[in-house]
Amino acid sequence: MGFISDIFHILDQPILCALTLLYEYLPGQDFGVAVVVLTLLLRFILYPLSAKAFESQKAQMRIQDKVKALQEQYKGQRDELSRKLLELYRAEKINPFAAILPLLPQLLVLLSLYRALNGGFEEGPISLIDPSFFGLVDLSEKFWPFAIAAGISQFIQGKQMLPTQQKAGLKDMSQNIQAKMVYFLPFLTVVFALQFSSALSLYWTVSNVFSIAQQWHLNKKSTPKP
Repeated sequence: MGFISDIFHILDQPILCALTLLYEYLPGQDFGVAVVVLTLLLRFILYPLSAKAFESQKAQMRIQDKVKALQEQYKGQRDELSRKLLELYRAEKINPFAAILPLLPQLLVLLSLYRALNGGFEEGPISLIDPSFFGLVDLSEKFWPFAIAAGISQFIQGKQMLPTQQKAGLKDMSQNIQAKMVYFLPFLTVVFALQFSSALSLYWTVSNVFSIAQQWHLNKKSTPKP
């Protein structure tokens, strides 16, 4: 636990410094704008990793029929099935974990942002910053509309990432679980967002909107032209 705490402590300081600098130098000195700009900067930095994850996801969808065939052929032979799946991924040059890699930095930033803001407005290094967003919302407090916005954006992103056959209602058991998660995760997002400062809800909403726009762009880019 001490090692993990040290990692987050290392991440907390750059995030606090970045927020402070953005607040000081952006026109209007608005903390909400600083959070939005920081979120966008982080997502642009992670864009190449997200793009590779998208390609990996498309590749996994492409070989889905082969995966199902192996699952049927080696049903009840877990070790042999695992070996054959690894061989398939290796032959197709697919990293099965690439699709979740972009989520890890985002979650680390979210947790670091929580640690940086938790109690920071009272006595931390950002205690002198006005935590308002356009003078309307106190981002150091809970704000349910932002929590709802985080849940809605999470739902749209989840629906967007479902394979076409799932949207059409053609699902096997694993796909059925994935489809249910599309509804469960937004609910969980709202529940958690209602427990913490609205700055975190703002960060997660902006990050989701960026992901939605990025997914749309990559989908359009990868669609063959007639």
